[in-house]
Amino acid sequence: MDLDEVRTDGRTPAERRGLAEALGRAGHPGAAASALRGLVTEFIDRLGPVHRETLVTRDLLARWTGESGDPLTAAAAFDDLLPLQRAAFGPEHPRTLRTWHSLAYWTGEAGDPDRAVELSRELLPMRRQVLGPAEPETLRTQHCLAHWTGEAGAVLAAVAMLRALLPLRTATLGPEHLDTHTTAHELALRRGEAGDPGSAVDRLREIRTLRRDTLGPDDPHTLSTWHALARCTGLSGQPAKAVTMLADLLDHRRQSQGPTHPRTLLTWHELAVWELAAGLLAAARERLRGLLPVRERVLGAAHRHTRATARLLAETGAGS
Repeated sequence: MDLDEVRTDGRTPAERRGLAEALGRAGHPGAAASALRGLVTEFIDRLGPVHRETLVTRDLLARWTGESGDPLTAAAAFDDLLPLQRAAFGPEHPRTLRTWHSLAYWTGEAGDPDRAVELSRELLPMRRQVLGPAEPETLRTQHCLAHWTGEAGAVLAAVAMLRALLPLRTATLGPEHLDTHTTAHELALRRGEAGDPGSAVDRLREIRTLRRDTLGPDDPHTLSTWHALARCTGLSGQPAKAVTMLADLLDHRRQSQGPTHPRTLLTWHELAVWELAAGLLAAARERLRGLLPVRERVLGAAHRHTRATARLLAETGAGS
């Protein structure tokens, strides 16, 4: 049956898929994932599990599942999807490469930055060959490689990659583009972690203001820069100020992203880090005791962030 002939509430499945994606882009990833979950079932029932339209819908569902706070499910979904996309669209099709990129990103978010680096490093030359070296999607993978390189602990290597990438994004997309700001944010953060937190604070403050003015105060990108700014403020020798900033940010993230979203939990952990640095041992210990079971439930006990919270709690002299 032609799905264009099948209508619910006056809309075809493809139209409802577009509305679901618009929900996610408007800041409602949970609602988008919920709508797409039902659509995936409908596409499978009518077209089969490996039809191109089914795969497109599954790809969107995986993305918004991750954005809504479930990176493990997203990573597993993209892992399943990639070979199916290769078979349906071809190994070099832009859609296949986009799924590969998503797999790399959500693999890192699910707690395996080393594999995310490997996936990104394999994908980058293919995107350069198929799309061109200066295409936004190619530069997005170049950024992803730098990001996960930093997350895997090679901060100086990440700084070098980001310094090379930033002028490319600026020239291709313009200095005010969201992707350009994303690389500028990442470069500032990594420079701060590499020993230059003072200049990182200045740059991150600028980027936070830009993002707040253009995207809004509670946009995830704005909150991410706020988090990085607080972290580099602590690294610059101001742990008490970092505590104040992170406590305020934690409230914002709980309200806008949800109390158990991984990004909320990231700020929760970072706040405990700087409470310890500021000499607030009892407060940090209680915060970590509250955080650990939440991270275990949301991310699993083996996730690197869960293990980081367990280690930090043990360093306070307390058990879980």
